[in-house]
This record gives sequence, C-alpha cells and structure tokens, in this order.
Amino acid sequence: MNNIDWVEISRQTLALFIGLVLGYYAHILTQRRDKEKLRRLISLSCSLSSYYQPNDLNILAVNIGHIPVTIINAGVKYSNGGSSSYSDWDLPKRLDEGEFLILKAPVNGLMQTMLEDNVEIVSVWIREAEEKTFDIEVPQRIIDRIQV
Repeated sequence: MNNIDWVEISRQTLALFIGLVLGYYAHILTQRRDKEKLRRLISLSCSLSSYYQPNDLNILAVNIGHIPVTIINAGVKYSNGGSSSYSDWDLPKRLDEGEFLILKAPVNGLMQTMLEDNVEIVSVWIREAEEKTFDIEVPQRIIDRIQV
C-alpha cells in the first residue's frame, strides 16, 4: 500500500470516530432531557382567603411535571423549627400533570400557635409519596396580615 491509501484510511477512521463521539453526545443529551421530563415538579404558593378578614391561609400545589405526584402531607413551618399539619385535609391526594390542590390552614389556629409559642410562620411545605419535600417562604405581607 502506498501513502495515499493510509491517508485515506486515516481520514475515514477519523470521520468514523468523530461521528461516534457526536452520536454518543446526542444520546447523552436526549437521556438528560428525558430524565428531566420524568422528575416530579410541584409549583407551590400561598395566599390569604381574604385580605381584610383572612379566615384561611391557602396553600396551592400544582403538578407542573409530566408524571403523577401523590401529596401525602403538608403544613406550616415556624421560626422555632416546629411544624404543624392538619388532619382535616383530605390526603393523600394524587395530582396528574397540570392538576392542582388547595389546602386551607385556619388563621385562628395559626394565630394561636404564634401567640402561645411566641413564633412566626416561616414557610409552607408539602411532601410527596417519594418523600421529597417542597417548601416556600411565606411573604412578610401575609405574615403581617395574620398577626393583625
């Protein structure tokens, strides 16, 4: 074989190697994207039932992922590290993609806990069946309205 044949074989081998690397990289990116789709994602927010006479602290959980999520517990976390959940909530509750759940925490009970234990509300949280906990900080404007 002469030098031209070796150069041609080297070019073909290099092209094949580059093609394999690019194909593997595309495969990894596809796997990563698919894995992201399968994650359990929950959007969490809170609000008061009414601004002037709030009766409840509403906890809104929305399944923004592509797979169903089962909410097994939820509650309010306080500044002393304590937490409370409510037995009258109808849990566990399965949420399919795009479905939501509103849980109502009575403001009277929250105020009583805050006064008795001298604590403030820090966050609201929910726990799903895979034991992953989602939480958000309660905005100060909501805490101020509860304390009035």
